[in-house]
Amino acid sequence: MFTAQTRAEAADNGVAIGASAGTLGAGLSIATALVPRTLTLEADLNAPLSHSSDYDSNGLHFHGTVHVQALGAMANFFPTPTRFHLGAGLFYNDNRIDATAQAIDGSYTINGQTYTHAQLNSLSGRVRFQRASPYLGLGWGDATRTAGLHFIANAGVLYQGDARVDVYARTSYPPGSPQYDALYSNIDAQRATIKDDLSRIRWYPVAVLALLYRF
Repeated sequence: MFTAQTRAEAADNGVAIGASAGTLGAGLSIATALVPRTLTLEADLNAPLSHSSDYDSNGLHFHGTVHVQALGAMANFFPTPTRFHLGAGLFYNDNRIDATAQAIDGSYTINGQTYTHAQLNSLSGRVRFQRASPYLGLGWGDATRTAGLHFIANAGVLYQGDARVDVYARTSYPPGSPQYDALYSNIDAQRATIKDDLSRIRWYPVAVLALLYRF
């Protein structure tokens, strides 16, 4: 026969599902209780989010597109009887930046050296971060406690690690020539500058709002 406590615990064992949106994109959230009113497990499946803009780096002008997508799971710990919780998890991080350098007055300036469009036909790059990214944060809400509709808010950081910067160039210089070697030496210096510029986003800010229904 159920006691009052076990009946309450049994009522907390449902699964909640709903929609979420935030700095990791928009998608589907699923939550269930591991220890009712104490520990829940949440999975987030986000669709890609993208934004295009122009920016400058050490004399180069870029047109770039930022792609944001992260899929993962977190455990939420409720240290008090309220719905305040601490969260920790691991995400598959597909955040990246694709960029193409724009010639200014028909030329590119790389590491202080100017190249005409005839010498450097195109210059592009891609920035990626570590795939497995841990998450730490806090929030309010527990969609597993009672049946019905629940509002959840989470905020924290995703550790992306150091950026990986790949740069691709097409040039009229023949491979092995002094001009070819000098160009790629300047490109390597530019790559290092871009990587240093991106060091400030090792920690990616996370803010998520979700609406879940517990069955």
